[in-house]
Amino acid sequence: MFYPPNVDGVMWFAREVLPRVWDEFPRTKFYIVGARPARELVRLGAREPRIVVTAYVQDTTPYLQDSRAFVVPLRAGGGMRVKILDAWARALPIITTTIGCEGIAARDQENVLVADAPDSFARAVLHLLRDRTQAERIAHAGRVWVETQYDWRTIYRAFDAIYPN
Repeated sequence: MFYPPNVDGVMWFAREVLPRVWDEFPRTKFYIVGARPARELVRLGAREPRIVVTAYVQDTTPYLQDSRAFVVPLRAGGGMRVKILDAWARALPIITTTIGCEGIAARDQENVLVADAPDSFARAVLHLLRDRTQAERIAHAGRVWVETQYDWRTIYRAFDAIYPN
């Protein structure tokens, strides 16, 4: 959790979005899980007990299985969003920014919720916290998508088509 775009996104979420979520769901916790968390993230967690900052964890399963939603508040950066694939595989509903879902076939309102401004991001988080049926529908669509597009059998079929024998 030291990559500058990740730190920026998490700080933006904590400062601009979380207070709006806490207005309605004051007991909501925000877990920041990742190796070598930046100092500002550690300070953030030290000041606010509802923000839990871990260092490296061997297995993210305990954090993910107890989560109601997964946020990817990236405002800069590039590359494949493996964290979204992992959250989809675990059937978690995802709220992300447009940049946060670049490079994958995320479809707003179908397998993710996409929001780029603090107010709309908070509304998306609150919507999924209020409406478990909608959260489950989005999570299920993400799970189905990752299973059909990123399953090892699907990937090997593509390799076999390119590199026969």
